[in-house]
Amino acid sequence: MCECMMKLSNKKVIWIGDINVDQNDINNIRYKKLNAAMKMFGLVQTVQEITRIAKLGDKFTHSTIEIVMTNTYSNFHSCKVLEDRIGDHQAVRFTLDFNIEKASKFKKILIRDHSKSNISALKQFLKENCDYGPLLESDEINDVVQGLNSHIQLYYDQFCPIKQIKCHSDYIHKPSDNLLKNIKLRRKLYRKFKKHQKEDEKKRNNPPKLLLTPCVKCILLWDQYKAQRNYTTKLSRDERRVKIITELRAKSDYE
Repeated sequence: MCECMMKLSNKKVIWIGDINVDQNDINNIRYKKLNAAMKMFGLVQTVQEITRIAKLGDKFTHSTIEIVMTNTYSNFHSCKVLEDRIGDHQAVRFTLDFNIEKASKFKKILIRDHSKSNISALKQFLKENCDYGPLLESDEINDVVQGLNSHIQLYYDQFCPIKQIKCHSDYIHKPSDNLLKNIKLRRKLYRKFKKHQKEDEKKRNNPPKLLLTPCVKCILLWDQYKAQRNYTTKLSRDERRVKIITELRAKSDYE
């Protein structure tokens, strides 16, 4: 326990289990050792009732050997022994008050909006709607460079504004080129399937869906997309698994 607590320093810890050390026998050497270890790491034993009644010969023994030790006692609402039994042991129930922050599915990042339409509009504006006469007539090269940079930067900020996007947590780490290639292929196959599906529905003049039977090509395109989707998912999981294992090995080597 001491070895584990030294590794878990500055973290919230809860120890639960049957330790076979009666918490009521304070003169027992095993209790004294456990109590010293608890004080060393700031642990509190929260179970204060009898958890086991057993018959030993002609006598009945009453002991508290099911324990809940923690260094975050302020988060405990209650801890009590129930009437329910597991063998000759009483069940223990404790209630905690932890505010656990749910990890966000997406990471928000800021990027420049370099869409094709924005870049095209910026190029056309700089080419057709800007007067570069004063710059061309100037004899000061430094002033020309500074003026041209300021001019381009002004309209660059207008045509390519900063926007916020959501990045899926699965892809916060840099994916491999092979994974990116397969993601693009998966999307391409899905678009191809949806396009053919719409064209097929138009040819049939949109009858009720119950009467529609998918065409052979639709089934073929869907099977191709599904196979690529499953392969891409497997590839992504394998990359994440390798990344996690690499990080764990790096941390263990560091420690």
